[in-house]
Amino acid sequence: MKNRRTISNGKSVIPSLPQIEFYGRNQVSVEEYKGVVIVEYDTETIKLLAGSQKIRFYGSGLNLKNLTKQSVMICGKVTSFEFEE
Repeated sequence: MKNRRTISNGKSVIPSLPQIEFYGRNQVSVEEYKGVVIVEYDTETIKLLAGSQKIRFYGSGLNLKNLTKQSVMICGKVTSFEFEE
């Protein structure tokens, strides 16, 4: 894949795109080296700005954990997500 790089910890990275990892339906990790901003947050919808990407997560009992400038962990039952323009 063009623009794919491997960094020292073995993770593949495509520059300027958020890395999203699902751990079943109950945890999602979102990382972006430029930063992650919480735009909207309640127990059914979480909207994030990760770099230049807007991502909305839907579900029930959603909450945020492990907040850092560059990452966030979403916990709860995630039913869907979408990229917004």
